[in-house]
Amino acid sequence: MADLNAKEASTFPLITTPNYNPMDWNKYIIKEVTRQYKLNLMNDSSIWYKNLNREMTNICSFLRSKTGYSRIDIIKFVRLRLGHSKLTHGNLMNIPTPKICNCLSPTLNPSHILVHCPNFYNKRQIEFGDTDPIRTLSNPTPENISKIIKFLKSTNTYNLI
Repeated sequence: MADLNAKEASTFPLITTPNYNPMDWNKYIIKEVTRQYKLNLMNDSSIWYKNLNREMTNICSFLRSKTGYSRIDIIKFVRLRLGHSKLTHGNLMNIPTPKICNCLSPTLNPSHILVHCPNFYNKRQIEFGDTDPIRTLSNPTPENISKIIKFLKSTNTYNLI
C-alpha cells in the first residue's frame, strides 16, 4: 500500500516553497496583525475614538511600559479614550449610573465632563489652562495622562469612568 501511494504521489506536480526562516515569519505576522488591528479599528470604532486616535496606534503597550500609573489609572484613561465607561455604558455592565449631570445637561459622556460641563469650569482651567482637554486626551504623553487623571479625581468623576 505504501508503494502504491508513493508511486501515485510521484505523478503529482512538484510544489516548492521559498525557504523562510523564523525571523521572516515573525516580521510577517507582526506586520499582518498590525494591519488587521488598524483595519478593525477603522471599521469598528466609534467616531469618538476615531477622532481621538487618528493614527490608530495601540497605546496599551506604551502605558504598560511607563511606571507610576496604577492599573486602575490606565484602565480609566483607556476607557475615557474609547468612550466606554461606567458613566456612558454602565447599564450594559449592570451598574446603576446617574442619567443626568448635576448641571442638568441631558448629555452625559466624556466630552461633556472634559469640555462642556459648567460645574467643572474652574477645575478644567486649573488642570488644562488654555489647552483643549480633548487634545490632551488624544496625545497620551505621561504629562497628559497625569493631567487627565488629576482632573477626573478632582471632579469626583474618577469612579464613574
